[in-house]
Amino acid sequence: MPYDSLISDPLLPEADPTVSYWQTPLNENVRNIQSVQLPANCDIAVIGSGVSACSTVHELLTSGYTGKIGVLEARQICSGATGRNGGRIHVHAMQDYDRFRQRLGDAAAEKIVRFQMLHYEAIEKVAKSLGPEGFKQAALRETQSVAAAFSEKKLADMKTMLANFEAAFPDWAGRWKIVEAEEAQKEYKIKNATGAMIGVAGAIWPYRLMTAVFAALQERYPGRLFLESNTPVTSVHKNSTPDYAYSLHTPRGIIQAQHVVYCTEAHTAHLLPKFKGIIVPRRGQVMVQRPGIDFEDLSGDRSWSFYLDEGLFYLHQNAATGDIILGGGELGGFDGAHNSYGKRSDARESLAAKTHLSGALRVIFEHWGEIAPNEQSIKASWSGIMANSLDHLPFVGQLPQEAIDTRRIGQPETGAEWICAGFSGFGMTNAWMSGVALARQITGKEVPTWFPDHYRISSQRIRQLQMQLAHIGGSEEHLRALYSKL
Repeated sequence: MPYDSLISDPLLPEADPTVSYWQTPLNENVRNIQSVQLPANCDIAVIGSGVSACSTVHELLTSGYTGKIGVLEARQICSGATGRNGGRIHVHAMQDYDRFRQRLGDAAAEKIVRFQMLHYEAIEKVAKSLGPEGFKQAALRETQSVAAAFSEKKLADMKTMLANFEAAFPDWAGRWKIVEAEEAQKEYKIKNATGAMIGVAGAIWPYRLMTAVFAALQERYPGRLFLESNTPVTSVHKNSTPDYAYSLHTPRGIIQAQHVVYCTEAHTAHLLPKFKGIIVPRRGQVMVQRPGIDFEDLSGDRSWSFYLDEGLFYLHQNAATGDIILGGGELGGFDGAHNSYGKRSDARESLAAKTHLSGALRVIFEHWGEIAPNEQSIKASWSGIMANSLDHLPFVGQLPQEAIDTRRIGQPETGAEWICAGFSGFGMTNAWMSGVALARQITGKEVPTWFPDHYRISSQRIRQLQMQLAHIGGSEEHLRALYSKL
């Protein structure tokens, strides 16, 4: 593969992306919203309009911050990864605890998993704040998670992980269980499964929720929140005057701000080039299929993950329509990673992943059957761009000198640059509460005790990653370091 793509400029989001199922129909209240004329200034400029941006803005405005906030989005509001993902709020609790404890130790791993588990309740609270109709539109629901194994080794690994997990989380004992091959095949209709882990998860219509929150905040805080869609930030400069520390350049003009917040995920390194190779784009594939007439799980209360020897795909079902949302499909393990890592365009789909996903369900499930008359098997298919970080952890906090041009160093009291990005494909279980923690940092409040220390950006962390990158950047080892497999 051309490994140089791992250290290249991710550029701005594509102007004409594939059409996401979640964005049909578009939210007419905010889709192309912008001021008649770009405001000359604001106190906080947030670049991006996905989960982390929405959360940061929501926390700022609802916790007493009285300044003006501008949200600058390159395309339509919530048109990036949040509006294109698989729609699951799914903590891979056992797997995450296992991989993080090996790298960071037991205490850090426990804190990260507990942090991730906060997200369903936090998102539910926000969805309910929109009222009964808003909550209904968000399609938020708890699901039973079914993670199927197709080899004895994978099942044995699951059993070991569950035992270690329950020893560390006695208060969660019994929330997950292992079923053997007979039950996995008979109860869950999964052909050839050697077993499965059964637990808890959630599902949501992410685009509807985030755009509804933005619309509600715009209505509630007139004159203090400015949503500026189709306003890509092309560069950020430090001002010499004390009134506003930064100038953000856009095709619509310049807006000045005291603080700049980068919720830019895969496109972060375009404005912050020192993140090239540290936050790297990765393309994912999602599609919506109609179930075969013999498929019985029409309740929408299950979320499935299928662990193959060299790949993973997942699905859940829309309880109202019966539509199945299916994502993943990357095959070949590390050898197949070149099909997605370093890819920055959501205007193109992955043919390999799309081909695999389109036929997977008929092969996996015991009872599937033909598609009902007058229905198409595939209702929608699109791609989305995630951002893998080199150390597989998000970056949250004030940007240190090592991450920005030395001429742009700021101070929290007088103006600074901040980041909330690098969620490595797990934004729905990390981004909302990271935005809450970031908003509190911006306003000078203490970082909450529930926030993982390893998510915080620091000079030391950036220096270590830059040193690592100097040795492996743009090579197979670089790809290997970015690659992650649950």
